[in-house]
Amino acid sequence: MKRKNIHLTDKQVEQLEKMAKETGLKVAEIIRRALDDYLKKNKS
Repeated sequence: MKRKNIHLTDKQVEQLEKMAKETGLKVAEIIRRALDDYLKKNKS
């Protein structure tokens, strides 16, 4: 696995942290899953 830096808005961070707290998942895992879904839907 490789490390990447990204910039998020304050609102995105708040929503991710809330989701992480509710699900017990790490923020990084939520982002990875969301990105996987996006990439599957937008294959070219």
